[in-house]
Amino acid sequence: MTTASDAIVRAYLEAVQAARRTLAADEPWRRVAALLATDVRWRFAGGAGRRLWPVELNGRDAVLEQLRQAPAFWSRLRTETISVLRCGPVVLVEQVSTLVAESGVEEVKPVAHVFTVIDGLIADVRTYRNDAWKA
Repeated sequence: MTTASDAIVRAYLEAVQAARRTLAADEPWRRVAALLATDVRWRFAGGAGRRLWPVELNGRDAVLEQLRQAPAFWSRLRTETISVLRCGPVVLVEQVSTLVAESGVEEVKPVAHVFTVIDGLIADVRTYRNDAWKA
């Protein structure tokens, strides 16, 4: 029996949240890695001039390295998942991310992720964040 693509993405979201809470612990990061294809591609839209994908990460190691960077940033980030919708191997995740600055000011941004799950692993992620939006 195969696991539905949305269940895999939900497990990934939970694993990332656990890894962020326990920054130095390796086990949560191993759970994140186990859900990613070795050749996963992650693209981040917007933010850098006219390029649609100003940041592109290729491969599990590159994605994990990016996710594990900036522990101070992750400790100040709260993410609320609003909805998860599946259409076959494609899963859309709508979130609201709140980053609390060192000054205490909160910056709230809507975020959408489009995950593609192939053979039970996350193979592609496209992330869209609205940096112009103000809460």
